[in-house]
Amino acid sequence: MSLSGYGGKDPLNEFRKASFAAFNTLVYEIQKQIVLVLNNMNITNQSSKKNEDENFNISTPKKIGRNDPCPCGSGKKYKQCHGKYSLR
Repeated sequence: MSLSGYGGKDPLNEFRKASFAAFNTLVYEIQKQIVLVLNNMNITNQSSKKNEDENFNISTPKKIGRNDPCPCGSGKKYKQCHGKYSLR
């Protein structure tokens, strides 16, 4: 490609052809990798997924009292720290 100008060929066109070929090779390799990943995927039944959802318990957050220490770690009472903003 570097000596294509001496052979009577336009170096810009030669670069475009080589770049296009390299791009097509890249696209082909990406497609090949996608096919390999999709072929190696494990598909599970939705019934087993439902069982996992039933076993998942949602816990409610602990309610903070006004005189409890603030959860931000400042050492102040909740009512003197972040509690004063939530009481308004």
